[in-house]
Amino acid sequence: MTRFRGTFGGFRSSSSSGRAPLPSCFRHYDRVLVGADRAKGRLLECEKRDGSGKYFKVKTDAGEWRWPDVLILDGPGAIVAVCEMGEGRFMTDKPGDGLLCKRHNDETFGSEADHAIDAAAPRRPAGNSHKWIRGRGRR
Repeated sequence: MTRFRGTFGGFRSSSSSGRAPLPSCFRHYDRVLVGADRAKGRLLECEKRDGSGKYFKVKTDAGEWRWPDVLILDGPGAIVAVCEMGEGRFMTDKPGDGLLCKRHNDETFGSEADHAIDAAAPRRPAGNSHKWIRGRGRR
């Protein structure tokens, strides 16, 4: 069972089996802020020495290794928000509720690269022009 510590946003397992998995907002090599001091670093997915599984650790820009107990996804802005889909914390410049982290926003609405490809693709005048299909442009 996983519980959320609201003060810092750390995820801990309440069972004796170890650490709980991170929210789906986080991926290998993401820029993150870790700890109460919000040290900048990279989230790294590491493999256990015995090969039985994987775990996450953060290597800060100062070169030290930390556990990802207090983790915020780095981004533009100074406001810390919670992703509506993945429940991970991230930095943003937009206030309010119902915000999505960059990963879930790109999965839901398409990334900037997807939109650039769609804008460069030739348009067909016929069909449902209001629909956006990933990788195909407007139809």
